[in-house]
Amino acid sequence: MNPEQQQAWLAFRGAVLSVPVMLRTALIRPEDRADALRVAHVVRQLHADAIAEFGEIEAEDLVGSTLQYVRDRIVDVYGQAAWEEAAELPDGEV
Repeated sequence: MNPEQQQAWLAFRGAVLSVPVMLRTALIRPEDRADALRVAHVVRQLHADAIAEFGEIEAEDLVGSTLQYVRDRIVDVYGQAAWEEAAELPDGEV
C-alpha cells in the first residue's frame, strides 16, 4: 500500500470507528428515527466508497462488520423498510 492509500485507509478507519457511537446516540430516543437513518446512510456510503477505493475484499474487511451491525440495529428497531429507506436518502440530507 502506497502512502496515499495508507492515508485514505486510515481516514476510512477513523470514520468507521465513529459509526457505532453515532448510531447509539441516534437510538437513545427511538423517535429520532431520521437521525438513525442518516447514520445508516453514512455507513452504506462509506462501504460503497471503500469498494471504489480499495476493492470489495478490503472494503469488506474495513467496513463490513460495521455495516452489518448498523443494518441489524436499524432493522431490529425500525424494520427492513427503514434500512431500504436509508439507502434512498439524498446525499445532501445526510
